[in-house]
Amino acid sequence: MESQIPQNTLHGDPAFSLHEYHNCLQQAADYVLHRLNIDKIDLAIVEGSGMLDLSHHLFKDLQITEISMHDIPHCPIPTAIGHKQELLYAVMQGRRTLIFNGRIHYYEGYRVHQQAFPAFLSAYMSCSVFITTNAAGFINQGMKIGDLALITDHISMINKAYDGLASLDYQLFNKGGLKSSNEIQDHELINLTRQSFLDTGVKLTEGPYCYFALPNYESPAEIQIMHGLGSATVGASTLPEQVACYMAGMRRVVISSATSPSAGMSAEAIDGEEVLLGGKICVANFAKVIPNLVGKLGDQWFQRERPKNLSGLLASASKSALRLQRQEVDGQAIAEKLVKVIQAKIGGAKVKQANWLMSSTLATQFGQVFSAKTVYFINLKDIASLRTRSFEEGSIFIGIDKDGQIILGIRQPYLEGMLPYEYSIILKALKTLGVSTINIYLEASSISDDSLNGHVHKVSHYYNKRFYKHTETGRDYHPEPKPTQEEGGRSLFVSEGNMLPSRTELNFAKKCRLDLYTITNLSVLEIAEYLSIRPNVYAVAKQDLGNADETVQEFTTQSAHFEGGQTVAQVADEPTIKRREVAVGYAATFDVSHSKDGIYETAAKVKEVIGLVDNVVVLERETFEVLFTDLATQFTVEKAVKLNLKDYKNEERSVGLIKIVSKEGLPVLVISETLNYQSHVPFQTLLLPMRITIIGCESKNFVSCPHIWNLQSRLNPEPLTAGDLFIVRDHANISAQSPGIGPNIDEYGPRFYDISQMYEKRFTALLQEAVSSTGAKHAEGQVFWVNNSAVPSPVYAQMAEGLSNEKVTFKGMLKSGVSELMAVHHRASPYKLTSAMVGIVTDSTVRRQEQHERYVAGVERLAAAVFGGFSRLQAV
Repeated sequence: MESQIPQNTLHGDPAFSLHEYHNCLQQAADYVLHRLNIDKIDLAIVEGSGMLDLSHHLFKDLQITEISMHDIPHCPIPTAIGHKQELLYAVMQGRRTLIFNGRIHYYEGYRVHQQAFPAFLSAYMSCSVFITTNAAGFINQGMKIGDLALITDHISMINKAYDGLASLDYQLFNKGGLKSSNEIQDHELINLTRQSFLDTGVKLTEGPYCYFALPNYESPAEIQIMHGLGSATVGASTLPEQVACYMAGMRRVVISSATSPSAGMSAEAIDGEEVLLGGKICVANFAKVIPNLVGKLGDQWFQRERPKNLSGLLASASKSALRLQRQEVDGQAIAEKLVKVIQAKIGGAKVKQANWLMSSTLATQFGQVFSAKTVYFINLKDIASLRTRSFEEGSIFIGIDKDGQIILGIRQPYLEGMLPYEYSIILKALKTLGVSTINIYLEASSISDDSLNGHVHKVSHYYNKRFYKHTETGRDYHPEPKPTQEEGGRSLFVSEGNMLPSRTELNFAKKCRLDLYTITNLSVLEIAEYLSIRPNVYAVAKQDLGNADETVQEFTTQSAHFEGGQTVAQVADEPTIKRREVAVGYAATFDVSHSKDGIYETAAKVKEVIGLVDNVVVLERETFEVLFTDLATQFTVEKAVKLNLKDYKNEERSVGLIKIVSKEGLPVLVISETLNYQSHVPFQTLLLPMRITIIGCESKNFVSCPHIWNLQSRLNPEPLTAGDLFIVRDHANISAQSPGIGPNIDEYGPRFYDISQMYEKRFTALLQEAVSSTGAKHAEGQVFWVNNSAVPSPVYAQMAEGLSNEKVTFKGMLKSGVSELMAVHHRASPYKLTSAMVGIVTDSTVRRQEQHERYVAGVERLAAAVFGGFSRLQAV
């Protein structure tokens, strides 16, 4: 049956509205109930990876009905190993019970509302209790394979756990208001489950669950951070289902199974088969605990009916209802339309002041003290109908004061904010109107010091946990914005939108020594920086961030926030940094898109031109430019091909594969630049050049050379400057995105892969010898892997100090170069592949680096170190 919810979307969300999503769920629920000849279900259970025998234990000697997921209208289909594609139904202990023996994961290419489909489907069938099991790596060192953990909290490191679900909550279940992540766990049912562990004699461990994206297993450095937070297990599922259960009003509990040790907790590598075997060991314990728990639940636990408002939704929902997907829009054209509408109100007058009010409460308070002779209002939905409710219900107000000065205000009604492309449209309009400074007011709350609440604070630094990507190609942005955060203000933790952070997530922020937290999408700040608009950020700290009615009186009594000094100041654009043309005689150019056929066919063509090369180095674009212009006499070019990456729909993007030979006769294949994820580009496109190189040239040894930002702190007191070198021992992903998301290419490598040896110790030691022999000043240690648009600031040094422990010391941060090494360790190869990373310290704000004398000298030392490392590796 054709599904309206596309399967395995590699990027972007399927194009349907909430109205249509409701229809999908209702049709799927009606189909299942009709097949089962019942009017509702009582209990739903999701089986974790490798636990397919659990249903046989629970439903032993019962009459079972099987339904293929392929037959259920609009049902996403599991593709991961260890998961089937069926629903099993039986009456267990008098309860109408449905078991999902397959689960949807983010790493398969599905989006969050698709991951939540089993939970929402159950809700639409009037399910009352939802029990989630999962296969997980254990972090708690008191656990062993086969043990179970009762999940009492969570931390999301995927930054997408709630994406789109809040809209479903507001629209489908009519609950409204912000939700606390602490309420996702059902503590009454947790207490009963705890008693079932005791009743059955099953060993009980409990604690938070860490939600990562996969398909790569976590790095040892990431696990050390989670261990420091007291986490019990780590995995790649469960949380979206639990959020959906909470929103739909179902009772819920999570029991996690220890199917393997987490990365770094064992000397052995982790693989998918090991996890499946571990899952089978856990089944026996699940088969004891779950029946005992179900027996404790009396009839009062199973009274839930379908939400009453659903029946009226079809009549009330508009086809233009808030959409789950970012539509294809011409942002520049919408920005120009907005400019024309504003100019029709103000004529040629100059804007004196621009203020962005990031909640209805703040906008109302602002209006109470805002005095103007004339005020005009422009509803944003009259300019364009886009995705978020903050844009759809937002507005711009224009005040003309008694002196004829123009005051602009942007009213963003909901705390979670807008999407980056919506922010970009408004900011581009402001830029066209001559605005180069904007005052941004947002609601926040204290992380640990309650005395901060009830006051307005200038924000000097922030950490944006949310992953996002720019929606433009980069040509419309200033290429080298300067950071404008000031000293002396407060630091801000920006959590996932739509839901308030959990206790464990706030504990993470507390360890980082951050002052305040918010859930507002602050990509507006980075985009403003790229457009050379200086943001002055103020946090209005409330006692209860979830209480929309709470006001902070200081916000209105301190008139300095609205008058006088905070006027629009004209800031001159910094000179741009242009790409240098590199004259490489490419023997061939190949167009390639990410697909199995595309990879293998292009790899064969590359092999025909370049041949076999053992050693590969991937460089930043500026490093490549310096190497092939200023330092071109140090090697000879033998062969080169260019890959045109056709997945980049809105721009021409190409990467060079150039075989060079050093003066010492060492052949090395150079990949001309690292890649970062951009909007509407498949995640796995980042892996394309390296995958083609590995398959086509049968390469064995790899060095990645990204730009590194040095994080100077008490643990890393030695200052580094641009051109110095940095040897990376491991990384922790704190706001980036795993590149392996999407359908797996089985011939290339396994579904899951271990990255604990990505920074191979022997090769890294040889590289360190080579770096020392060059006389280069250098550091070594662990680094943060961050969002490509993150603006470096002292807050990352704070985080480095707070999250380091006796096993990891974070000294730097990077935005690129990790994906390429992941491609190495995903590869199933008949010979050993080894990799390491040595970066060059940058003094830029984003990735573009000025090629000054220090940087050129650093590239020369870097090249010598890489050549020396490869030579030493061959010698041993």
